[in-house]
Amino acid sequence: MDEEEWRGHPQARHWWTVLTRHLGLAREMTVHRLPAEQAYLAVVRDPAGPAGTGAVAARAVEATAADAAALAALGAVTRAMAAEHGPAGVVHAAFSGAEASLAVAGVERAAWTDEGWTDRWLAGISRREPRLCAALARLTGLAGRLPQPWRPGGAELSDGGAARSAEPVLAALHTCGFTVLAGWGGDR
Repeated sequence: MDEEEWRGHPQARHWWTVLTRHLGLAREMTVHRLPAEQAYLAVVRDPAGPAGTGAVAARAVEATAADAAALAALGAVTRAMAAEHGPAGVVHAAFSGAEASLAVAGVERAAWTDEGWTDRWLAGISRREPRLCAALARLTGLAGRLPQPWRPGGAELSDGGAARSAEPVLAALHTCGFTVLAGWGGDR
């Protein structure tokens, strides 16, 4: 897709500018529409990256070209910052639209904001997430119930056993702000 299709969005423009201008990193972005409606893949590459790795700095799949570009650029920013300032051997986990609903849960947005404001943008991603999941299910052929965030005191993880004994650990992770995804049935 042409850069104009995503660059006009304030979040995509912001994170691309942070990456390429403020951090001064030479990066290239490509955005492709996947063969399903409402599904776009954005990939940020480092043209000077190691040969054989594809030089991928970050990627994102989202419901709009702008969301995919913004989250891929944000992922490249956080990866670069972690590499520069994080401890040796740090493992980078990029934020994706799947977490957007958790980020805006219970947040009251001001009526005068637009998607240039992060909370409004994340709320928009959260609203678009079901369409993206449906498009990806059609594209991949995967069907069934997707993992849901586990909440202490909610439905049991399984019939008991090892999964049941993990509940204190899951509760501690949840208390610290982590999201624990629990599938339906089977081993965890």
